[in-house]
Amino acid sequence: MPEPLTGRERFARDGFVGPAAVLTAAQCALLLRHEAAGSHPPPLDWNKGRAATDPLFADIARTPAILRLLRPLLGDEVILWGASIVRRGPGDVHTWHTDIETSAPDGRFVSVWIGLENTGVASGLTLVRGSHRLPRTIQEELHRRGLRRSELADADVLAIARETDPEATLETPPVADGLAILFHGRTWHGSRNRRGGPPRSALLLQYAAAATPVRILDSRRLEWPFAFLDQPRPPVLAVLGAGDARANRLVLPPERAGSLPRERVFPLALPLPRPAGAAWQPHPLLSGRAPNLAAFTCHASVLAPGHQPHPPHRHIEEEILVVLDGAAELTIAASPDDPAPRRIAAGTGHAAYYPAYQHHTIRNAGPGPLSYAMIKWSGPAAAVDTALAVQSDADPGAAATPGRDGVAIRPIFEGPTQFLGKLHAHRTTVRPGGGYPAHVDPHDIVIFVLSGRVRTLGREVGAGAVLFHPAGEPHGMENPGPEPARYLVFEFHAPGPATVAAVVDANWYLARYPDVAAAGIDPLHHYLRFGAREGRLPRPPTPAAAMDTDLLDPAWYLARYPDVAASGQDPVRHYRDFGAAEGREACADHALRLAQRSGLFDADWYRRRHPGEPGSAEALLRAYLSEPALWHRATGPRFHGAAYLADHPDVDAAGLNPLVHYLRHGRREGRALPVVQDWQPPPDLERRLARYRARPRGARAPMAVCTAIVGGYETLMVPDRPDPAVDYLCFSDRPTDGYGLWDVRPIPFRHEDPVRVARFAKTHLTTLAEGYEAIAWIDGNVLLRGDPLAHAERVAAAGWGIGLVPHPERDCVFAEAEACKAMARDDPAIIDAQMERYRALGVPAGAGLWETNFFVLRPGEPGVRAACRLWWHEIARHSRRDQLSLGYALARSGAVSGALLPPGVSVRNHPDFRYFDHAVCRRMIAPEFLRAAVAAPG
Repeated sequence: MPEPLTGRERFARDGFVGPAAVLTAAQCALLLRHEAAGSHPPPLDWNKGRAATDPLFADIARTPAILRLLRPLLGDEVILWGASIVRRGPGDVHTWHTDIETSAPDGRFVSVWIGLENTGVASGLTLVRGSHRLPRTIQEELHRRGLRRSELADADVLAIARETDPEATLETPPVADGLAILFHGRTWHGSRNRRGGPPRSALLLQYAAAATPVRILDSRRLEWPFAFLDQPRPPVLAVLGAGDARANRLVLPPERAGSLPRERVFPLALPLPRPAGAAWQPHPLLSGRAPNLAAFTCHASVLAPGHQPHPPHRHIEEEILVVLDGAAELTIAASPDDPAPRRIAAGTGHAAYYPAYQHHTIRNAGPGPLSYAMIKWSGPAAAVDTALAVQSDADPGAAATPGRDGVAIRPIFEGPTQFLGKLHAHRTTVRPGGGYPAHVDPHDIVIFVLSGRVRTLGREVGAGAVLFHPAGEPHGMENPGPEPARYLVFEFHAPGPATVAAVVDANWYLARYPDVAAAGIDPLHHYLRFGAREGRLPRPPTPAAAMDTDLLDPAWYLARYPDVAASGQDPVRHYRDFGAAEGREACADHALRLAQRSGLFDADWYRRRHPGEPGSAEALLRAYLSEPALWHRATGPRFHGAAYLADHPDVDAAGLNPLVHYLRHGRREGRALPVVQDWQPPPDLERRLARYRARPRGARAPMAVCTAIVGGYETLMVPDRPDPAVDYLCFSDRPTDGYGLWDVRPIPFRHEDPVRVARFAKTHLTTLAEGYEAIAWIDGNVLLRGDPLAHAERVAAAGWGIGLVPHPERDCVFAEAEACKAMARDDPAIIDAQMERYRALGVPAGAGLWETNFFVLRPGEPGVRAACRLWWHEIARHSRRDQLSLGYALARSGAVSGALLPPGVSVRNHPDFRYFDHAVCRRMIAPEFLRAAVAAPG
């Protein structure tokens, strides 16, 4: 009997392998919730650049189960160049093709297609077995025959393949959620979702051998012959090995910023202080990373009676909440407007756990201030089958009778989570004089003191204190007071067994302590059992003064600083202990080398935004470092000089280069990277914009896309696909650069509230944009990525006067009013008066709710102009929140409206749009290659 083929041999023969299990159900669910939330950062430079900006995608792409499959196929040097989620609705067809980016005959590419939701044989991939060895792609074959892909049946494709390879067959692997198909870059493949019901979702990760060049396809040439863009090159991550910067544009994986916090003990006086007039006041405690927590924060907050900090919301971080003092009501909901949320009365000592993307909030249900604390964390998705659900535990008072050493423990909950191998919680009571000696644990620990006094790390604290013990650091506990001490303990365990790397630097430990090496004892075992108690260090200390000691050139340093040479001091020790803090350089071109290795200067990104400055990557960086006039620029998608200087005026006043300051001092001092970016325009935007600018002047297009920029509240963005058949109108109260696309016009209305000025433009489109068959409105914080004409055609075909987007979370104007009050979006008294009026007029509850950040109207349809007039009348008379009055205006005017997008889909998660938080959009930067002459309105 012949030996079975290895995976590598089957891949070479068939052009694909699988299915293979690579993701758990919990990991799939996390990715889908993450995608649906729409709060992730935009991809870098093109639609497949998700892993370059989104830590969750970067982590999933480096999942050990996937890398184990890739290594035999691509070797020890592998890059990731594409990451995207692909959705296919019932009946959707992705016609037969070879991926253009991977079509080169000599390329070494592997694509990994992973089912996430509703995946099966009826909705998966179909591939032509052996087609990767054929001399031509399916697109070239059809070009030679004068055929179109949309005209082919599966049997036709197979017949073409068999003309060259008679053994070719059609294969539809039995995929399921969490299973992967790995296929060669030249393999012919397609898909048809034959399932009914919800759409099928899959994750597509695209890899290559590190030395294989990858380029972005030219979207004008989607059929044979293919074409590629010279710039920008796609950002790639090294997932195995170091990558090859000569072949590709290597970028560092997106970071979860932060370092190990220095403080360990945080005494708090309860109730927490709250400024007069403030309903909610946070008190930050911890922020950074820990051995088992890739990124975490901890803060305490105080809340006024009857208030909540926000409506039920969700976020990627998992969260623990502890009531420190007062009476709370916890709300656990399925959505922000869940009609029947779970409500839990929570007193002092109550603890709750919320999984990633669980809607939740807290309200002060007592007569006095409510003090509470929370821990939030995220990290790589843990490979667990089932993640811990919501947990809630009330404080029962004293725990059980104290046991050994006067310490009693009552477990609360325990289990794996989306980001942890195990989250464990227990309550502890320590009798007076009791406690336990110093020891170390392989897990991180956070403790909340509920009553009594405790002493740890040489400090004595009482109720309200928060204690932090990272993995590997010795800590003990004793009760020095006359009463029992009670506290809550949360343990954060890494996925899988405790590893040496999380606690101990094994090589350093064995070199530093040769007795341990000679005894042949595992370094982690020795440190946990003996080393910590003996005062040994688990890893080399990181001096506070220097984070770049490894760049030190000792000979250069002594020659550069003769005072150090004359003193006879060791140059490494001097730089570490004194030189870095004194601002001395470690080597020739210190700033250059520091910036190069940081990944914060992205030469491709920078060159594309400053096309008039040619030169090598090093030349561009040298110019940036040496010319103060350039320091205000963004150096890449993760650092912006002007924002850093604005956030840290002391750096600006000192005349320091912002990037160099951050790398040498700012990150050590805990200064945050500025949250500033451009909107990641697509690679072909310059070409599209040039085509738009070249259109005949003077002729009015049949459709206009309108927006407003008022009070500098947002940065004007350029749609991804400017269409010469559309006019683009921006209404503004100040000079605004239209980039040669937007026709910037004044707003004939003045008001002290810039929001109402913008609302005037939105509700007067039929007069401000007179003469158009269709008008689309888009808010300034929403980027239009798709085709507005397609939405206008949908409105016309349906016979609507206005096409709108259903609110993705609420369907009732009265529920929206409550949410607006909770989020302090307008005066509660004004909102209440408006809702009382609507109730008196018979406006029903649950009658639907529209979002207003994108809509399309046809001014000539009955009732549309009247609806716009009435809408403005209601805003001018009542709340500025336009969603509250739109439904009433539509009902009274008789205008016919309909839904542009299906339920649950909005501008936050539809591919035609990109939604930005207002805080981000307010500090958005415009790429310099788009800037045109600024024309003042009016």
